[in-house]
Amino acid sequence: MRDLLSIAEPTDFLQLVWSLASLHEGEFGHARRFGPDFSLQEMEQAKERFRFAPWLLETLVNEYLTTSQRSGPRRLNVKNHNAANALISKLVELENAEDGVWLKAGNILHLVGHLAQRQFPWQRGYDYFFQLYRSLFVFDFADALARFEENVGISVERFAFCGFALRAYLLSYPFASMGIDLHEVKISERERDIVFKGSLCPCCKPGERHRPYAEEQGSLAIRRAHFA
Repeated sequence: MRDLLSIAEPTDFLQLVWSLASLHEGEFGHARRFGPDFSLQEMEQAKERFRFAPWLLETLVNEYLTTSQRSGPRRLNVKNHNAANALISKLVELENAEDGVWLKAGNILHLVGHLAQRQFPWQRGYDYFFQLYRSLFVFDFADALARFEENVGISVERFAFCGFALRAYLLSYPFASMGIDLHEVKISERERDIVFKGSLCPCCKPGERHRPYAEEQGSLAIRRAHFA
């Protein structure tokens, strides 16, 4: 699996993961637009069989982030459906081998906790309403709201609104430009910059832009099911 991950370009790989997440959620139009060249029948079968379950994709991303990239002309063609299938197959083979080593000395029931820890958060969902409601309810008092605005540079209300706008955009696109125009939904450039850039770096002072982000004109890749 390391041989495959080491020749995958970062942007292409993240776009592949985003499209496979879309496929798993039944959004075949998004999956086909940005991802591999699966047929409709192949996508339906993959969704039904949990071929690209989110906990598998999460593990795949973790493996990618710990794999050194190899230079050279040979690159992984993420638009080819064989690449996606090969990555998942290699990951499953690796996990099966790891489980086999454990089961030689352990009890299969000991793996139940691992399965729950890995899968339950995805099955429950990362961005459901009650998570946001609890946070806003617990910290909805004057001192906390004032402290947040002083440290971050905008109010909790505006920060949450920007997060919802970003979440909505990333339902249809795998990336958001760091300079995306959000005036249509009444989000200023200053608010956008604070949410996209300043909040990503806890070492910065309120309203200060972290230098690598301030100078970069690239894109921000965000897991589609995780951020709001």
